[in-house]
Amino acid sequence: MRFSPAVRWSALLGGALAWRLLLFIGAQGSDDSVYSDMAHAVLTRSHHAAADVFSTRVGYLGAIAASYAIFGAGTFTLVLPNLVFSLAGIALAWRLAREFTDEAGAWRTAALLAIFPLDVFFATEAHTDLPLAVFLSGAVLLFLTARKSDRIPGLIAAGVVLGIGHLFKESAFFGLAAMLAVAGKPKLRDAWATAGFAAVIAGEALVYGILTGDPLFRFTSIRVAQSQDVAGLHPSAAATAGLIVSALVQFVNPASVGFAFFGLLPAVALVSAGLALRRKEERLRPVMLWAAVLVLLLILWPIRLIPYQPALRNHPRIFLLAEVPIAILVADLLRDRRTVRTVAIAGVLLVSSIGASLILRADARRLTEGARLAYDQLPASGTVVSDPRTMYLFRLYDGYRDTRQWLTWFQTVPAGPHVRVVNETWIAQLRGMHGLMPPAGFERPDQAPSATFQIRRRGRLRTMFREESPPEEVRIYALP
Repeated sequence: MRFSPAVRWSALLGGALAWRLLLFIGAQGSDDSVYSDMAHAVLTRSHHAAADVFSTRVGYLGAIAASYAIFGAGTFTLVLPNLVFSLAGIALAWRLAREFTDEAGAWRTAALLAIFPLDVFFATEAHTDLPLAVFLSGAVLLFLTARKSDRIPGLIAAGVVLGIGHLFKESAFFGLAAMLAVAGKPKLRDAWATAGFAAVIAGEALVYGILTGDPLFRFTSIRVAQSQDVAGLHPSAAATAGLIVSALVQFVNPASVGFAFFGLLPAVALVSAGLALRRKEERLRPVMLWAAVLVLLLILWPIRLIPYQPALRNHPRIFLLAEVPIAILVADLLRDRRTVRTVAIAGVLLVSSIGASLILRADARRLTEGARLAYDQLPASGTVVSDPRTMYLFRLYDGYRDTRQWLTWFQTVPAGPHVRVVNETWIAQLRGMHGLMPPAGFERPDQAPSATFQIRRRGRLRTMFREESPPEEVRIYALP
C-alpha cells in the first residue's frame, strides 16, 4: 500500500516529535544555564555582550527569549527552539537527499535522522549546534537550487541563511566549504553566496562597532575565550595528536564517549562510502566530500597555528553539522529493500539507535534528578542556598519569579531562617570539573535534614556498557 505524502509526513514528523518528547532531556545545568540566564536578561533588557563564547550568539539567545516571552520561562520552553529546529532539519534532510538520490532514498534519509541518537538528544537540550546544522542544511539546499537555475538572488539568499546561522554559532563559515564540496565544478557566480554571508558578518561588525567601539568584538572575544578554554588540552604535541586521533576513531570505537551519541550511523556511512568509491558512483561523490570536509574542519580547524592547537573540544554535538550527508550515505546502503543484508543492517541500526538514546537519556536525567526532587520540597517563599548548578535549575524551574531569594555558596547568606540544599550529584561534578567545594560549615552535621532523597545514578557515561555507580543523596536543611 502506498500512502500519500501528507500521511507520510504526518507519520514521520509525528513519530519524531513523540520520540523526542518521550526521551525529553531538558535543562542540564551546564552551558544551558548561561544561555537561559542571558535569554532572560534579553527579556529584561539587561543583556550586554561580554568577552565569552555565549553572549554574542544573539540569534540563539533571541530564539530562547522569544520562547520565554510567549510561553514563560521553564525547562521545556528553554529547549523548544531546538525541538522545532530538529523537526525542520528532518524535513530539510528529505529535500537535500532528493538532490542526490530518489524519493525512496530521501524518505530513508529523513527516517534515519528521526532516530539518530545525536539529533534526538540535542532536540531537547539547549546548545547551538543543532540550530546551526539546520541553517547550514538550508543554505546548502538554497545554494544547490540556485546553482541549477543560475539565479544570483538564490545564491545570495544561501549566504544570508548561513550568515543567520553565524548569529547562532561562529563556526557557521564551515558551511561555505560544504557548499564548495557539493558544487562540483566551481562557477564564478558561486561567489555571490560568499557575498551574502559576508553581508551578515559586515552588519554584525557594524553593530558591535557602534555598541563596543570594536567592529571585531565577536571575533576577538570568542578567540580569547576559546584559546583559554582549550589551552589545558594541549600541554604537548603528543597530547594534541592524541586528541585528534581520539576524535577520529570515536565514530567506530564503542569505548568512546561519542559512540553512544552516534550509534552505528557513522560506521555504516563509512562502509557505504567505501562501496560507492569501489563502484565509482559519481552521484554520491559530492555527499562523501560534504561529510569529509565538515568532519575534518570540525576536528582540525586551528585556534592557534604556532604551536598548532585545534579548536576541538571533542563534544559529540559539534558533528551535528555533518549528520545529513552521513544519513544520505547510510540511506543509500539500504536502497535494496529485498535483500537479507539490507533488512539486517536496518534492524541493527534501529535497535542500536533506540538503545543508545535510552542510555543517553538515563545518563542525562540523573544529573538533574536531585534538583527536581528537592525543588518540589522547597517552601513557597524565603531564602534558599545551594551550589551554583542546583541554584540555576531552581531558578529556571521557578520561571525566574521573585517569590524566593536564590543564593549560591559564594554569596553572603542573610541572618535569619533559610533553607540549604546539599546536592551530592552536583557537588561531585563541580569538584571534579572545576575544583569547587562547598564552604566549610555549609552542611550542618549537628542538625538532621528536613528531607533526604537517595538517587541511584549511573556513572557519567563513558561507554554504552557501564554498570551503575553507588547512589548519591540530596539533603535539605531548614535552618532557623
